[in-house]
Amino acid sequence: MSRVIIASDSPMAADAGAAIADNGGNAVDAAIAATIVSMCTAPGVIAPGCSGFITIWSPQEEPVVID
Repeated sequence: MSRVIIASDSPMAADAGAAIADNGGNAVDAAIAATIVSMCTAPGVIAPGCSGFITIWSPQEEPVVID
């Protein structure tokens, strides 16, 4: 069993990420779900046309940052 930790701007976004993880998604899937909910519920803070970063850090590997 894997574990996913979700940090978000709201409980609604965190719940969306948790729902994806609980249904078999991985951490990247959960992050994308939380981000999409944030885009819909926190306009002005996060938007599809802005930049963003995600860090993926698998065990025994170096972290990878995607811009």
